[in-house]
Amino acid sequence: MEKTLNAKELIGISVISQEGDPLGKVAHVRINPSAMHIEGFLISRGIFREPWYVGRTYIEKISAASIILTIQPLMLLKGKRVVDAEGKVLGKIKEIARNGDANVLKSIIVKHFFKKEFSLPASAIESAGKSVLLKKSYGEKTQFRK
Repeated sequence: MEKTLNAKELIGISVISQEGDPLGKVAHVRINPSAMHIEGFLISRGIFREPWYVGRTYIEKISAASIILTIQPLMLLKGKRVVDAEGKVLGKIKEIARNGDANVLKSIIVKHFFKKEFSLPASAIESAGKSVLLKKSYGEKTQFRK
C-alpha cells in the first residue's frame, strides 16, 4: 500500500512537460475499467483555456506532487515566432495540425500582422524552442491559405 497513490489525491496536482514547463493541473483521472490501469489525465489550463488530454504513453512519472511527461506538447508551439534560415521573422504560429491525437506535427499555420496566413509542413522545420527555425531548403516556398 505504501507504493500506491490515491487517484482522488491526483486531482489538482501540477502537470509538467519534459522540459519543465508547467502545463496545468489534473482535472480528471481516466481509468480503463477492463484493464484496470490509468489511461490518462485531463489537464485544466485555466478558466478561458481549453483543457488538454494526455494519454498514459506520454507519462514519465506520477508522484503525489506532480506528473511529469515524456514529451514537450506540440500545442506549446502556438504563438511562437517562425524564423527562416536567414533570421527573418515570418510571423507567429496561429494553428497546429497534428496527426490524429498523437503528439506528431503535421503542419503549422503562420500569420504575419500585415500578410496572409500560410501553411508550412512539418518537414520545413529545422528546430523548435523559444522560436521555430525553418530549414535552409525552405526558401520562400509558402502555400497561402484562401
